[in-house]
Parts: sequence; structure tokens; C-alpha cells
Amino acid sequence: MLLIVQAEKDLYRQLFDDSDSGKSKRIGHNKWTMPGQPIFDEKFITPFVTGLSVTLKDFCELETKMEKFGPVGTTGAPKIAIAGVIGVTGKKFSGAFTLGFPRETFVRVMNKILKSNHIDITSEIEDGAGELSNVVFGLAKHMLNEKGYEVKLALPTVLRSDDLSAMSQGLGAATEVLLSTQLGPIVIELAGNVIAPAAVDPALQTKFEVPKLDTDVLVSFVRAIRTTFDTQCRTIPEAGTPFAKSNKADSKGYDIGGIVSVTAASFTGTFAIFFEEDVFLQLVEHMTGERPQKITAEIQDAAAELVNISFGVAKRILNAEGHMLQTSIPTVVRGSKIQSSYPSSRPPVVVPFSILGGQMWTEFAFDPPIDI
Repeated sequence: MLLIVQAEKDLYRQLFDDSDSGKSKRIGHNKWTMPGQPIFDEKFITPFVTGLSVTLKDFCELETKMEKFGPVGTTGAPKIAIAGVIGVTGKKFSGAFTLGFPRETFVRVMNKILKSNHIDITSEIEDGAGELSNVVFGLAKHMLNEKGYEVKLALPTVLRSDDLSAMSQGLGAATEVLLSTQLGPIVIELAGNVIAPAAVDPALQTKFEVPKLDTDVLVSFVRAIRTTFDTQCRTIPEAGTPFAKSNKADSKGYDIGGIVSVTAASFTGTFAIFFEEDVFLQLVEHMTGERPQKITAEIQDAAAELVNISFGVAKRILNAEGHMLQTSIPTVVRGSKIQSSYPSSRPPVVVPFSILGGQMWTEFAFDPPIDI
């Protein structure tokens, strides 16, 4: 066991050592950043506005108008109660697209589409956020790919909270687009970066057959998470028993999380880590030496960084086996008692972790799903 832990730490150092000092880059000491340049100008935004306009016109005869766009928090967008989030990878871009609705807008839109009379967001209609985001961003993807972006979309994730904040991108750029309809405002958020072309090791294409998605992939992610938290936070989370998440009742809700899109040779999907507020604040204290009183914009990026580094370690392990995971960039989500849901045909695998007297929750929503 000690040999395995030491091997994982050696792998971590290969990925994230500071070339100048030889010391591991710890959050709060040497800020981890990703290369790339934001590209959220009006040309890039237009396919998303068009995708939403076409979708709402076809589904419920609504007219859509773009009111403003700019950095997250600058457009006067209302608070979001439910959102469909789709991770994105590609040769030129990596990040996430989010379609968010205030509570009243979402209920009105779904009532219009379904010809129903719901008065609040319920489990019967919440999947609509994922379905709408899938259609809207599918149309946008087609238009972007005609321009050479070659993006791939992961499965949609539906997030709910009484005060779900915009999906601010921790390690890249984030732009929100405020749109108006007859039924209320809607918000699109684009988060991510242009990525530099990565050199592909020819050995990965010739040395291995592409392996199938199985529980070994899950084990590699768990190893990566334990190694990352040991190195970054000086604490090792203990993994619980994995299970297939059947519905949002399987989770009591969390306060902050990081989500990253996963694109590999044999599967696609999303990988997420969610934290209780007290656990997250303790982790930040372990990383920086100071205990914050609450989650703020200044410390929320730690969630993205922990997910990003865990994904990077897992990516190195899995790519050595031939899985060919692509570079991706995480997105932060904040709210009160966040709940997540996915297409019922592809339930995610959950691995709960005990850490610092509380819990953190990891979700693996892959297509095809992992059979546990």
C-alpha cells in the first residue's frame, strides 16, 4: 500500500512540480492557471442566441431577444433556480455551456411546452432544463463546427438550488448573456478557454488498443482524488461504496462544486466533485493557512482547481493505458443545497467520500455508463 501511495505522489510531482523551485504547486502559494485566451465576442455568442431563439420558437412560439452580454455578474441577470450544464471539449475550445432559468420563467416555459399547470419546479418537469440545453447547444455546436471549432458535447447535467449562482468558470473566462422572452428572462453562460493544440504521443495510438470503459476507470479517478487532496490539502479522503444515482433524493444537497467535461476514445461525460460548505472552508484553510468565514468569489476557484488537478492526475494515468482523454477545463457552481440530476437512461455513478468530519460527493456521468 505504501508503495502505491508513493507511486501516486511521484506521478503527481511529474504533472505539477514547479520547474523553478522543485516544490509542488499548492493552491494559495503558486496559483495554478491554464493556458488559453477567452474568445467570447459577439461572433462566438451568436450561435447560442440563435439556438435558443430557434428552439423556443419551435417548442412554444416564443420570441427571444438578446439584451446584454458581458462578464458574469455585469448584466443584471436574475438569480437562477435551475440550469442545464453541458461540458464541452474540442480541438480549439474547452469549457462548459449553461442555460439558466429563474424559477418563474422555467415554470412558465415548461407549462407552455407541456400545456400543463405547474406552480413550481418539480421532479416531473426539471428534466426539461437538460433537454432544452441539449437542443439549444446542439444547434450552437453545429454552427460552431461549421466555423472549425470541432466541439463535442457531454451529457447535460441539471442543477437546482434556491439561489444557484451563475456557473462561473474558475480557470478560464466566463461570459453571461441575458435574454428576454414574453415569459421572463433566460441566461446563457459560456465558460472556458481556447486551448492550444496538444501534441499527441504516437505511442498512445499504436501501443494500445482503446480500452473499454469499466470500473478500472473509476478506480483511477479515486486514486487521483486521494493523491490530489493529500498533496494540496494534507488530508486523504476516504472513499465510500460506489452506487448508481437513481434520483436527486440520493443527495442531501451541497453548497459548491466543480464540474469538468470528459472526452475519451471510448466514452464521454462529466466528472464532478461537490462539497458541503463547512468541508470546503476547512479544505481552503488547509490550503492557505487561513479559515474563511463563508464561501466567497475570492475562494470559490479552489473548487475548480481541486477538480482540475484531480482530473489531470487521472488523465495521465488513463492515457498511459490508451484511453486518450482530452484536455478540459472545469466550471464552478455555487448555491444552497445544490441538487443534480441526469438523463434517466444514463444514471451517474456516485462515490461518496468522508473528509474532515464531513462529506464530499463525486459523480461520474459517462456515456456509456459505468456498470458497477
